[in-house]
Amino acid sequence: GPGRIRLQGCIALSLLYICDASNSMMPNGFQPLKNSKSMDALAISTGAVVGALARHNLCEVAARMQMKPWGVAAINVAGSFVLGAVAASAPVPPRMKLLIGTGFCGSFTTFSTFSVDTVQMMQAGQARKAIAYVMVNNVMGIGAA
Repeated sequence: GPGRIRLQGCIALSLLYICDASNSMMPNGFQPLKNSKSMDALAISTGAVVGALARHNLCEVAARMQMKPWGVAAINVAGSFVLGAVAASAPVPPRMKLLIGTGFCGSFTTFSTFSVDTVQMMQAGQARKAIAYVMVNNVMGIGAA
């Protein structure tokens, strides 16, 4: 709907602003942030919004496909891969590392949901499933990083 389009527009403008140091693509009259900490905060928050929305949408898809909680495991492994790639890439500018690493990966991956899912499986008597879930999240997550 219209709200989603406005949100996507705000995210797109934030990304343009963060990535375009000269601000040549920004609308006329746009006042750039002069404070480096403000730019860092904008980078982190933009990444966080995108990451949280991506996680929410992927978890909904996994639930509809009756693959809960494995969607969270896939998200955690993919997030580990992305964060590992960013950490290993020397040419990635520091602010982009904040946007992707701290912002996106920080809100995309979710240790708390992983923990609650594991406890719920154990409480439901699904110890084998819980152990497999822990192994997939940890072994594959570390391997992906």
